[in-house]
Amino acid sequence: MEAVWQRGAFCELGTGDVDVEGFLAGVASFGYEGWIVVEQDTIPSADVTFEDIAAAQARNRQFLLTRGL
Repeated sequence: MEAVWQRGAFCELGTGDVDVEGFLAGVASFGYEGWIVVEQDTIPSADVTFEDIAAAQARNRQFLLTRGL
């Protein structure tokens, strides 16, 4: 798993290969009103500090807020 983290597999919402916009639109299209769990695993390293990770999570929250979540 550590090798996956080191390759940056868990990127910020909207910046990777997953069509997050399409997923959210699909969920909204059938009226889902429950919880959606969002997880982004990141390990601090020489290149990625705790402050970097906290800032990324703030951007993820903003991404969701601007989409009504």
